[in-house]
Amino acid sequence: MEFSDLIKENSVPIELIKESEGYQDGPRWVDGQTTHYLLEAAVFHLTTEDIKQYDGGSYTTKDIKLYIIEDFTAVNKETGQEEEVSIEKEEEIIFRGDHYSLEEFQDQTINSDFYEFVAKRVVIDD
Repeated sequence: MEFSDLIKENSVPIELIKESEGYQDGPRWVDGQTTHYLLEAAVFHLTTEDIKQYDGGSYTTKDIKLYIIEDFTAVNKETGQEEEVSIEKEEEIIFRGDHYSLEEFQDQTINSDFYEFVAKRVVIDD
C-alpha cells in the first residue's frame, strides 16, 4: 500500500542533526562535524494508547511519532543542496523549536512506502 501522498499532505518541516565521529589523524585528533538537514515528516504527538504500546511508560504525550516516506532526501542547511541521508536511532531532530531523540524505529516498507519513528522530547539545559 502506498501512503506517500497522505504523508506528504500532512508533512511539516523538521530539522535532522547528524554528527560524524571524530578520528585520529596521526598524532592529531580531528573533531567530528555536525550537519543540519531539513526534511519533511508527518508528525503526531503520542496518544495514551501509543504510550501503553511502547517501552513500559517511558514516553509521555509530549513525545512524537514521525512518518517519513522511504526516499530519505533532505536539504543540507549549510549548502542548500538536496542530499540522500540515513536516519539512525538516537539521532536528534528539532520540531517546532523542541529537541527530540529518535528512540523507536519501524520499517514499514515491507508492505508500504514509509518508515515510522518515535522520538522522545529532550530537555536542553542552557
